[in-house]
Amino acid sequence: MRWMGVHRPAFAARFTLVAVALIAPETGAGQARHFSLESAAGLRLHNVSAEPAVLQGKNGLRVTMSEERVRRFQEMTSEQQLNAQARVGQYAVVEGVEFGNGVIELEIAGAPAPGAGGGSRGFAGIAFRLQNGGYDAFYLRATNGRADDQERRNHAVQYVSHPDWPWFRLRKETPSKYETYVDLVPDAWTKIKIEVRGEHARLYVHGQEQPTLIVNDLKTGDQAKGGVALWIDQGTVAYFRDLTVAPLAMAARDGTRRSDLATSEAPKVDHHQHLLSPALAKAWSSSETVTADRLIAQLDAAGIRRALVLSLAYAHGSPELRGKDEYAQVKRENDWTSEQVARYPGRLRAFCSVNPLREYALAEIDCCAKDPNLSHGLKLHFANSKVDLRNADHVAQLRQVFRAANAHRMPIVVHVWTGDQVVGRPFGRAEAQTFLNEILPAAPDIPMQIAHLGGSGPRLDPGTKEAMIQLAEAVAAADSRTRNLYFDVTTNVTAQSSAEDAAFVTARIRQIGLQRILYGSDMAIKGNATAKDSWKAYRAKLALTEAEFATIENNVAPYMR
Repeated sequence: MRWMGVHRPAFAARFTLVAVALIAPETGAGQARHFSLESAAGLRLHNVSAEPAVLQGKNGLRVTMSEERVRRFQEMTSEQQLNAQARVGQYAVVEGVEFGNGVIELEIAGAPAPGAGGGSRGFAGIAFRLQNGGYDAFYLRATNGRADDQERRNHAVQYVSHPDWPWFRLRKETPSKYETYVDLVPDAWTKIKIEVRGEHARLYVHGQEQPTLIVNDLKTGDQAKGGVALWIDQGTVAYFRDLTVAPLAMAARDGTRRSDLATSEAPKVDHHQHLLSPALAKAWSSSETVTADRLIAQLDAAGIRRALVLSLAYAHGSPELRGKDEYAQVKRENDWTSEQVARYPGRLRAFCSVNPLREYALAEIDCCAKDPNLSHGLKLHFANSKVDLRNADHVAQLRQVFRAANAHRMPIVVHVWTGDQVVGRPFGRAEAQTFLNEILPAAPDIPMQIAHLGGSGPRLDPGTKEAMIQLAEAVAAADSRTRNLYFDVTTNVTAQSSAEDAAFVTARIRQIGLQRILYGSDMAIKGNATAKDSWKAYRAKLALTEAEFATIENNVAPYMR
């Protein structure tokens, strides 16, 4: 809380003040609860005063240091003030509520109180996991946001864990690790969100997609629970409004539906992503491109560490885009993808791609096998490549491609869906059987990922359902040909999916077996859901237990390990 370097007497040392609002029991299946904070009702105050107030036209709660606390504080020596800063218990508890993991959101404003010392910054924040006088907290130093001194600006937001880890200890032992800059204005409503998962917490300010401050070692540990508090420090007038607490019962391992929870752990890997080069964006008349930087930002927002990037080079071989320099375009797209993922070697891994029916397909696979960024695997898209599984020549060519990938030990992600009545290439049980009988055996030694559960995302026409059932039945029957198969669930469910379609997908997931199911979200352009929103839709739509969702979250394909 603070100024740089020097601790001054009287108001200069800091003193922690807390008004606790424990919004609702976590026993209610992690249900999110809202507290308007337009009065002190529901708050048992300790060492603070609170009263309704209006700031910038919005109703909220004004919280200041109580007169008794001010008097007692002023009677302390500067050394006593500093020692008391993190150790005197000032909080008010609403009985029967615990918060361990989840999301806290509210609006905060703060400014120095009239007559406060020169070191006052308008300290206002949120304490959580408050129990027996200890807690974690994030808070804002309102006047630091636009200070003329850069060092002060760098201390605009702060994490602390009282009583053992006050700001001055953290700053001394690990400078800059637990505080950073964000733009702040005194007496202005500031939206904040705190995400807490085990030992990890992220502070988001101003509704930004990226966190302002990340803490990966919460001092209370990964199992702590306790209260949620409106937090101020001495010399501050603070305002609070519109508080929401959404707990997450991370320890539940019974039949609790994950979709009943307000938030969840994120999948470790997104197994189905794409990048879109400027060249292909132009060919598709798209105003958007997707670079590695953009994808990483999306993964960060979702809390997902890694992604499998599937090259879109195959699209240059589709009849709609073919030109005189078709193969050169394919190579350039694969090369561009290779260059992009090379910027994030610890987070992105790429598969090259090609239209398997083109004359250069085997040559390009050989080239990809020599590129360290593309040799991890091969992506094939039957529908885009106009594959017809009723065409014997197509099936024969596919066998050659699968044998080549097998020889190079390049795993395959395959979009087996070839179309429907609308596009003129029916896909159903017979086509799925052809894949199982005539194509899959050509690559017996490599893992293979069936995209979209064998379908085409949310499109679940009768033929597609038949094919998906056929593939799932083969796995459930322990067909030896399917021993290396994995299935991604990319876009099989969206926020718009019907209950009937969601139930069908749930049944296929269980029929295949949770250990083979991989999370994927696809490219987030033209209104497609982001990785974060896609996973949110799955939690909301699928009737899976918490343990089943946890299995999918933790599944990592062999080629991503």
